Parts: sequence; structure tokens; C-alpha cells
Amino acid sequence: MQQLQKTYSLPNCTLVLDGMSDPSGVAGGGAMTLLTNAVCRFLDHDVDLSGGSDFFNSLVPAVSEYAQAQLSGLNTAKTEQGLVKIEPMKSGRHQISVAPEADVVSIGGATAAQKFELTTVQLFDLVEAIDQFLGDRSTLPNQQLSLEPVSKRHAPSQLPIAQRLAAPTLGAVGLATAAAALFALDVPKIQRPIEEPRAKVAQTSEKPLNKEGDPAGVKAVDPDSVQDPAINPPAITDTAELTRIKETVSETVNSTWNEYSLPTFAQDATYRVSVSEAGDIVGYRGLDELSRNVVDQLPLEKLLYIPPTDAAVSDEPLAEFKMTFTPEGVLEVEPWSGDGAEAGTTAPGATATEPGSSASGRGPETSRPETSQPETSQPETNKPEASEPEASESEATESETTGLNEAELDELSTSALNADLYNSINSAWKDGLKSSEDLEFRVKVNIDSDIVSYEPLNEAAKTSESEVPLGTLKKSGAAGESSDFKVVFKADGKLEVSPWEGSTAP
Repeated sequence: MQQLQKTYSLPNCTLVLDGMSDPSGVAGGGAMTLLTNAVCRFLDHDVDLSGGSDFFNSLVPAVSEYAQAQLSGLNTAKTEQGLVKIEPMKSGRHQISVAPEADVVSIGGATAAQKFELTTVQLFDLVEAIDQFLGDRSTLPNQQLSLEPVSKRHAPSQLPIAQRLAAPTLGAVGLATAAAALFALDVPKIQRPIEEPRAKVAQTSEKPLNKEGDPAGVKAVDPDSVQDPAINPPAITDTAELTRIKETVSETVNSTWNEYSLPTFAQDATYRVSVSEAGDIVGYRGLDELSRNVVDQLPLEKLLYIPPTDAAVSDEPLAEFKMTFTPEGVLEVEPWSGDGAEAGTTAPGATATEPGSSASGRGPETSRPETSQPETSQPETNKPEASEPEASESEATESETTGLNEAELDELSTSALNADLYNSINSAWKDGLKSSEDLEFRVKVNIDSDIVSYEPLNEAAKTSESEVPLGTLKKSGAAGESSDFKVVFKADGKLEVSPWEGSTAP
């Protein structure tokens, strides 16, 4: 068993503990586990405050509790713990009294109690020395100190009883006086507020219109009648700003459309849409009869923002977009070029999805390619007579009308196959995924849009292949030149289809 000594020094107090280490070594070879003597030395005191383990076990909680009470200001009475008692003095000092320990008395030791008067600085240096001891786990590691907060019941009242009762009394008198005064007043007559005509129009788009098309003389904003504002607001033409607004309105419309059922119309529904700088739809108009009849299947009416006055719109720049909703649930957004007809046709020789336009599906983000339309309005009087075989004439005519080279035709063919593959998988995939990971596949599709074969690309796809409809859609006996596509079934229920790098395969 090894003799140990621990010292904790402060400017006005030094705490010295003598003891021995644990012979079994359970608490560590250098840990003091048995206390034999404790000494407190104070500045300006010739005699030390000392004692054995009983003295120290009483000193620690007594000093800590007394210091807590002094700091809180709620309790300035004496504190007594075991052999140690601490009480305040009229001089502002603090007196520590220590009773003799039982084992000292039993062996004929001194029986006189120890008394020390400490200044506040000496007292709190003793508190700091005890705190250092409690933080040292190599000295009496089993020593614990439990402190409880001082109860607020010890707090003295800050106001006399008369002042504390004054406020409730005055409040009761004031309430009685107000009640008596109000009792003499007549009961007011309340009428239901009359709604403004514009407010009614903002609530629903199905209000009947008069023969001029305006309810009660107010400009109508009925989505089935006048979707574009009847004023000419300044147009937004900056490309970067148009791109930002397009992304905002595309995300808003597409996320709202996901809450709707799949559309029942068989052709594209196309609209001219006016959008504010903040991405709010302030007007729209169907470009053909179909678009005007199926608007209830789309979120445009729900997202339409109706300003309080027309002047509020005229002061704000607007962006114009062409917005197309396809029967497959794909949303296409592109800047309005101004050359589109009211029927929603694209300009001759231009594809329906221009570069930089937004094409997003209800969940998956895929482009829906459309073949360009050749000009048909030109007379054929200048057409030269056929001088080549029929097949060559057909090829020349196709090249002249489409204006595309062979690379562009291949790209167009791949885009068409991409759209067909997406549509067939999206229609057959109904139940989503049980897997928490994305399933990735490489799918081969021939020129007839038939699935020739497919292979899983990740481990999740191998183990959860039965959750996707590729096996059902694979056509037995399908052959011919094929193109490769990457198909990703997302864990959140979205579908992604994209051409594989180097997609053409024999």
C-alpha cells in the first residue's frame, strides 16, 4: 500500500490530503482511495484547520452548500453538515466550527472544537480548492457531492403587502366600472359584409358572366374566357432571367400536377402562359379547342394568381411561355416565340422542343421529342419531274423537307425511341418500389420500340427485378438493330430514361 499526498493551492487557502492507494489496484495504481488526514491552511492564520476522513466528509458538503446559499442571496442562515457548521457573522466574516471526531475522542485525543473566522475571499478560495479536489478523479474517486438548488421560499418579499394588493384591487374596481358603463350602451346592429364582385371572381372561375363577358361591370379573369391580362405589361427578355423564371414555374406546375390523376385527353394541350418575376402565373390561354376543354384536368386554374387590380399587373414585367401538357403526363415549358398560331402549331421547320426548353414529366425528367413538320403550304408547280428511281426520289424528298443530315436523323430516332420506351414503362409501372435504393438497368430497344433484352446494373436491381415491369414488356422474338438506354427506377417513385453512351448496338 503506497502513501500518497495531494495538494490543491489557492492564493488564500491550501488544501492538503494525505492517504494511501488502493492495494488491489482496482481504482488505478496512482489513485488515492483511503484518506487519513486533511489539512486546510489559510493566509494570516497560524493554526491549521485539520481532521480525518469524518471531518473532510463533513467539510466538503457544508462549504459547498453554504457558498451556494451566499451566492444566491436567498438564504443567509447557518449551514451544518456532520461535524462542520458554518454561519455568517455580524462583521461580514464567516465562522467555521468543527466538532471533534469520535475516533479521536475514543483514543484520548483533544476534545475541544475548532473554530475559524474566514474572510469571504478565504472562504471562496476554500470552495475553489474543494472544486479542484472533486474534479481530480485520482483522489478519492468514490467521493460524490449532491447539491440541490435553494428553494425560492427563502426569498424575502421585495414589496410591502399593501403595494402587492393594490394592483388586483384596482383591477377589480376598474372591471366593475367598465361593466356598468357598457351595460348602459345599446347593442350595435351587425350586418354581414357585402363581398366585392372581384373577390367573388377570385374564389371561383365558374361564376356566370354577362353578355359583355364581365361580372357586374368588373373585368373578368375567368380562366375559360380571358386568361391573358387585357393590358400590355412590360416583357421580360433577358435570357438568364427567362431561364430562372422557367425553372421556377416548371417546378411549381409539375409538382402540383403530380397531385392530379393521369389526363384523359389523347392529344397535347398547349397554352400561352404569362408569368411574373416571382414565378406566379397571372394569365393563360388555351391555343386550341382541346386545350380550352381540358383545363380542369390541369393545375393552371389552381395556380392562377389574381392581383387586386389590373394596375398591379401592368406595373410588373411579365415573361411569356408556351406550356404543353402531354397525355403521358409530361410537362414541356419553353419561352413564347410569338410565331406560334392560336391552334398551338409550331413554326415550319422547327421542332416542338427547342434547345434550352424545359421538359419534365410527372416524376421523371425526360424530354418528349416531336418530329419537325415540313412546309405544306407551298404549291408544287415547280416540282421537277422524276428522273431517278422511286426509292431515290423518296430519300431526296425526305432530305429536302426535313432539312436534317444523317447525324440529326439518328439523334431524332434515338429521342423517339427514348420517349416510346419511357411511355411504355411508365404506363406499366403502377406500384412503385419496395426497395429503398434506385434500380438501374441497361435496356436494348429495336427500331420498332420493342424491348429486345435488359440487364441489371447494380445489386439492388438484381434483387428487386420483380418489382419493375421490364420482364413483362420484353417482347419474345424481338430482333434487329437495337439501341441501348439506361433506365433508372427511383426509390421515390420517379422514372428516368436516357440514351446509353454509344447506344447503337448490332
